[in-house]
Amino acid sequence: MQHRHGLSLLVLLCLALLGVDIGRHVLVDQNVPTFFMENRPAVQIALEGDWEGAGVYQISDGFALRDVIKMTGLEIARSGQAELPEAEPVRTGERYVLQIVDGEITGCSQAWMTAQQRIALGIPLHPDRMTQDDWRSLPGIGERLAAVIEEDRQNNGDYLTLESLRRVKGVGQGKLGRWGGFFLSP
Repeated sequence: MQHRHGLSLLVLLCLALLGVDIGRHVLVDQNVPTFFMENRPAVQIALEGDWEGAGVYQISDGFALRDVIKMTGLEIARSGQAELPEAEPVRTGERYVLQIVDGEITGCSQAWMTAQQRIALGIPLHPDRMTQDDWRSLPGIGERLAAVIEEDRQNNGDYLTLESLRRVKGVGQGKLGRWGGFFLSP
């Protein structure tokens, strides 16, 4: 009797393994995902101000600031005097400080998140969107070199690429190599 139970158990185990194996091949052959996701790039922006929902938001690409505000549940001032950026899509790394009066947005200012925020979120940096404080957040840059980099940009124009920083005294290939992972690839 025990021999029959052992044999039955062995047959059931073999059938279960065969079922799993067949199921894996069917899914692989048909390219069926285990779950469906929207395949749109994500944009990360910071919404700041004196309200409960202030923070970093990750949204689908293509949304304008007004669309994002609608998702937060905030109201734009009905007086029509709320000055918001145009209807262009928001960009990854942007920072919006909302002025809120009585639960309504009355104004907004736009800037870039700090380099520390962008680094923490995995958002690539761009040398022309960096402030002197942003430069100091990178390894090997102190207050003096950050000031030299900023002064060079003011005197000689934008950098456009990380490699353009070689024109700055004190920036060599070694430093550029250490910073490369933080910046957009050319």
